[in-house]
Amino acid sequence: MRIRTVFDPETFSNIYLLSDEKRNLVIIDPSNISQEIVRKIEDEKLSLRGILLTHAHEKNIYGLWTLEKIYPTTVYSMFPLGVGSSVKVRPGDRFSIASFDIEAIHIPGHSLDSLVYRIDNALFTGHTLYAGTIASTASPSDREQLLKGIREKLMTLDDNTLIFPGKGPTSKIRIERMFNLDLLASQAAYL
Repeated sequence: MRIRTVFDPETFSNIYLLSDEKRNLVIIDPSNISQEIVRKIEDEKLSLRGILLTHAHEKNIYGLWTLEKIYPTTVYSMFPLGVGSSVKVRPGDRFSIASFDIEAIHIPGHSLDSLVYRIDNALFTGHTLYAGTIASTASPSDREQLLKGIREKLMTLDDNTLIFPGKGPTSKIRIERMFNLDLLASQAAYL
């Protein structure tokens, strides 16, 4: 699997392009589909097989309408949208898109539909977990729910699991256990 990160300066978001040796393509959180992205798809003769949404906030989905106009589009999300062919993803679902085996991990807190996608040794965390911090929440109870989900469902994974967040640089589970300020402060509160 080849993972390419495209930073969108308009939304300060990461868009992920995953491709395999057969030129199948999965896009994660298409916040803005630029000419550069379309050119990569066309130049490399990639075949778009699916779009994964970590959550359906506007900044994550704006590029869906551009993709729908150019390519046959299948969108995977917890709350299906009226774009392309929609597939409802449920917490804990395991499914495949071309050669990509995907597990959907539901961690609400930032939003009700927040999903983390696990593909091989990579986590695509959207706005759930960033390098050094966690997502914003609307209330203290949402924050507790988010922290609990991260501790129980992500921090239990292998140290070398890679984290590809919706914003900012990549990280690893081990690094987040050691240095994530929100997780450390939360842990200290329980001692």
